[in-house]
Amino acid sequence: MILFKIISKIGLVLIVFIISTVSAQLYIPADPADLLFTEQKIMMGGDDPGSLMVKPVIPHIKQSKDLWSLKVKNEFFYNSGAPNLENTSNIWAGKGISFFTSANFTYNSEYIFASIEPYYFISQNDDYEEPIRVPKFSHLNDNRPHLETPYTSAGIRETQLYLNVNGFGGGFSNANMWWGPGFHSSLMMTSNTTGFGHLMLGTINEKRIKNWGFNGRYILSKFGKKSESEPYYSGYIINATYYSEPIITLGFSRVILSGGNNTEYEISLLEAALLPFEFVKINKLDNHEDALNPVDQTYTGYINLRFPESGLVLFLEYGRNEGPNNFEDFILHPDHSRAFIFGVRKYGLMNNINLMFGVEYANLIQTSFWQLRDTQDWYDVNQFSNYTYDGRYWGAHSGPDSDDFTVYFAYNNKNISIIPTINYERHNVTHPNALVYQNANTLVYDNFLGTYFISEDRAVILDMSNEPEGKIEFKIDLRYLYKGVKFSLNYEYELILNREFRSSELKREKTHSSIIWLNVEKYFTGIFNKKLFSNQKASIY
Repeated sequence: MILFKIISKIGLVLIVFIISTVSAQLYIPADPADLLFTEQKIMMGGDDPGSLMVKPVIPHIKQSKDLWSLKVKNEFFYNSGAPNLENTSNIWAGKGISFFTSANFTYNSEYIFASIEPYYFISQNDDYEEPIRVPKFSHLNDNRPHLETPYTSAGIRETQLYLNVNGFGGGFSNANMWWGPGFHSSLMMTSNTTGFGHLMLGTINEKRIKNWGFNGRYILSKFGKKSESEPYYSGYIINATYYSEPIITLGFSRVILSGGNNTEYEISLLEAALLPFEFVKINKLDNHEDALNPVDQTYTGYINLRFPESGLVLFLEYGRNEGPNNFEDFILHPDHSRAFIFGVRKYGLMNNINLMFGVEYANLIQTSFWQLRDTQDWYDVNQFSNYTYDGRYWGAHSGPDSDDFTVYFAYNNKNISIIPTINYERHNVTHPNALVYQNANTLVYDNFLGTYFISEDRAVILDMSNEPEGKIEFKIDLRYLYKGVKFSLNYEYELILNREFRSSELKREKTHSSIIWLNVEKYFTGIFNKKLFSNQKASIY
């Protein structure tokens, strides 16, 4: 019955317009694949839209006429087990069949940039053996934040409405963002979960002064019902790029979470807006030392080196996650509460402009300082729902106390793309704790009192193993452009080892799942004039 409902709602939604098209984009979204394809064009001698560290990127338009674009997308999914997709925004493909459709309309003029994308998503979302983990790991992508069967989601996403005056401006957006140089992960912001509504002020395009480029954005948001804690989110990201050989980008970002349902301090919108600039400081209330901190911050610095002549990209992002007003702590304890990502991307591999290769490693493992000093994990902040929105992390999808290694080798030309990827993640590396349920009438020993007692039904956290949970993924992404229509076929296999951090005598069997999905996409762009769908072609970059 559920399957019939899904198929009946899909219907004949595949839309193909007969209109002149070109391959350029009016903006570069926060999709990892867009980073690879755009960077490849730059490294192979194409036009440079500016720094790719702050996405979405809105390139400069080299003409006075207003531009429009329309992108129609339809995606079909089949998942044999637990959800295992990362960086997929509103798409949460549960077990069974899922379907996503959207139409993105974008308009770019001298003073206004706007985009809007109505979408509809439905997933069969059958039951599966959901892993039982301690709370800070309960937001990994193979957990189940949505229990409805089927699960549906519809609305407007990728909304952007900015006033643009000489490259500066601001406005409202709920588009996914990506901050930093990584391809697979970022410490601060990724497209791993649903985009949230926010106000933006800063640069619409990168500002160029001779050989220098500057980019910066300030974000302010009040999370709604898709967040368990509903805090304020305020922060900024800035970077400077020197265009030489190599092209050097240095950047810094800072985010403050404040207020919300789990703190006793009443924080105003103005206070939340000013927190990232140190104009106000908020500490725990007097006589409330045991209360949860009303404010938490993360900040990162990053460097990205591009060598156009060799097609090489090197990058490093380093971050800290700790209470506010602790910049001086970095000098005293540089390894305290830190995380980092580094990697390399190579374009024009073996002197073939269509070949590329990349390696990336993200380390969010709690440092050795945890035994000497109270040290929280990256994202391990209960009062702010562990840095999650709509059930998933908005930063690195591997979560707290984890690491994540990715390697890919790709072929991409004008019509065909082949991207095989291998990924290995570990979870709960430092503290191998498991969540265990004890039934009533269980004899339990109390370490503090030194006595036994009969327990009720309860969940307890036990030190189970010296082994972390491991996840191995293999993915292959195939794309083909035929007469202006892009077809994509993706397959991903996931194998989980030592699921739920169990010790050897309690370890479950290895679990695995597979997901396959087909994407059909049509992209149109043109110039606005008296006739809406013009036959004129547009040059974006």
